[in-house]
Amino acid sequence: MTNHEKAAVPIVRPVVSLCGTGTCPAVYRSGPDTVLVQGHVVDTHVDGVTLGDGERLVAIPRDLLLEAARLLREQDT
Repeated sequence: MTNHEKAAVPIVRPVVSLCGTGTCPAVYRSGPDTVLVQGHVVDTHVDGVTLGDGERLVAIPRDLLLEAARLLREQDT
């Protein structure tokens, strides 16, 4: 996918969330090789990061990312 293409988003399945209500940082599986991340948009400039059209940086807790990686590996085995 190029920087200018919008990803087609299929049905998503939750992988891990910090609260269970859908209003906090979370990771969702959106296909066999794709995940969606829910977090707080980073509105400030970040040195060394260039965003393409339609892209946004989101901040999520490190532990959420590590747990999502563990669970995704389990789902793939």
